[in-house]
Amino acid sequence: MLKETIVKKALQTALSAGHEFAEIFVENKTAFSAGMDNGKLERIRSGIDAGCGLRIINGAKTYYGFINSLLEDDILDLARRVSSLAVQKGKEKILNFTNRSFSATADNKTTAEKIDLIVAAEKTARRFSKKICQATVRIAESRQKILVANTDGVWAEDERLRKRFFVQCIAKKGGDLQTGYESVGFTGGDFVLKEACVLTETAAARAELLLSAEKTPAGTMPVVLSGEAGGTMIHEACGHALEADFIYKKTSIFTDTLGKQMFPECVTIIDDGILDGLYGTGFCDDEGTLCQKNILIDRGRVTKFMNDRLYAGLLKHTLTGNGRRQSYRYVPMPRMTNTYMEAGKTDPKKIIRSVENGLFVKKLGGGQVDVTNGNFVFEVTEGYLLKDGIIGRPVRGATLVGNGIEVLKSIDMVGNDLHFIPGVCGKGQAAPVSDGQPTVRIPSIIVGGQK
Repeated sequence: MLKETIVKKALQTALSAGHEFAEIFVENKTAFSAGMDNGKLERIRSGIDAGCGLRIINGAKTYYGFINSLLEDDILDLARRVSSLAVQKGKEKILNFTNRSFSATADNKTTAEKIDLIVAAEKTARRFSKKICQATVRIAESRQKILVANTDGVWAEDERLRKRFFVQCIAKKGGDLQTGYESVGFTGGDFVLKEACVLTETAAARAELLLSAEKTPAGTMPVVLSGEAGGTMIHEACGHALEADFIYKKTSIFTDTLGKQMFPECVTIIDDGILDGLYGTGFCDDEGTLCQKNILIDRGRVTKFMNDRLYAGLLKHTLTGNGRRQSYRYVPMPRMTNTYMEAGKTDPKKIIRSVENGLFVKKLGGGQVDVTNGNFVFEVTEGYLLKDGIIGRPVRGATLVGNGIEVLKSIDMVGNDLHFIPGVCGKGQAAPVSDGQPTVRIPSIIVGGQK
């Protein structure tokens, strides 16, 4: 992407004022997206974005600048400008990139084949039921080539091919409109028509099902959270609070808990950036640290936080491969990759049979979480009443209200299944992630309903 001579010049220029650490992040990204709504093909977009960012770290202070250019003169000017933000005296540092690593991917589908997939999926939704009045289908993909080099000798190159498929179906009965949504996201590989059509049918079926669903009774009750619900609760109510910036600033519910037994032994939380094919997977993070499997909570005990270079240094922790950024325009920060609760040994059917009266949550939607205290509210997009250990009638309008730590402490049954859902995590910047969990039983949680 850039010649080594240019990178060395830029980093040496950045260090010329005596700074402690400098890093250059180079990116070349191509993107394509297309959608179909109400039988019309639209929103076909493609583009290229290229540029670089340069960062200097002195203790707890970070200096950052970026340009949308890969020309040598522009890059060297950027290095001079960032370096001039702070002036310290120091010795010359000889650069030798000894820690080199590379990765690459391949894509085989043509644009025409991708359009055909959208058209086929949209037709599948309309054929599913006469009650489906609207179907929106969209695909999005990007190929991101990056180079990260720093004054500690790191030189890492990665090529990331990420793809997502979305479908939303709206069912209508009289004046009642209900929505069903499904998506899939992955790295590498190709879109598969059969899988896209299956997801479309699932979304259409959920929308139609909700037309006949009754209002959810409110109250405190046992909840079985299906593995198919994905790890939204793990991501939001637990994952963010295990990111090192919140730990360092002491705004996390997990501050000062390292090494402590916080949860029952059935609870193990992992962030794994090398799981094959998942949406948050990568070869290295955006600081050049190789991605890895990090056990954050091991059988109930807090064992690790997700670090980037800055906060690993401030906390004196090891790098975990979680330094991520939206693009060259942003400074990296601690972010999740593929975060999940490890599967247990119990058959999910047994977990369902154990509940006399409660709620079975098959799909979770969005929600709100306060990372400082762990309180959350999540929307249930597909739920059923549980009666005498049997999944009963569908309900709608349910919400789950609780506290992340208290919920994890209360989990007493963990299924032997494990499901992942893709997503885009927002934390001031967007980052592709996957969230996962097995089926779990929460003995008591507040369920909000409708009057």
